[in-house]
Amino acid sequence: MIEEQQMGSQTLEILRQGVWASLTGGWFFDPHQDVFCNTFHLYIWLFLLCLPFTIYVYFPPTRYMWYFYCLSVAIVLAAIKLVNYGLHHMYDTTECIQEEVDDNWPETKRYPQNT
Repeated sequence: MIEEQQMGSQTLEILRQGVWASLTGGWFFDPHQDVFCNTFHLYIWLFLLCLPFTIYVYFPPTRYMWYFYCLSVAIVLAAIKLVNYGLHHMYDTTECIQEEVDDNWPETKRYPQNT
């Protein structure tokens, strides 16, 4: 019974991430991420999906409009990469921090149970 549940949830996971992401062009809601991450991915996906169509519908089809489109996408992606690099540079450290565990503590204090 447990194997059937795991197989069913695995099938749903494949459908959710694989098929839905393929149908929507790559975006799917990831419940393992926080709200900011999912919202940010959604807005980036909408920007990359809707901007070419908006340019095509509302502006004359000149080379300069497509140059603007390429430049705007390059600026957005470069800004994301720079922010990502800055955050990694700020928070990634090379030193390993190890916590010492006191084995003299009773089990209830080491692993408190929610009641």
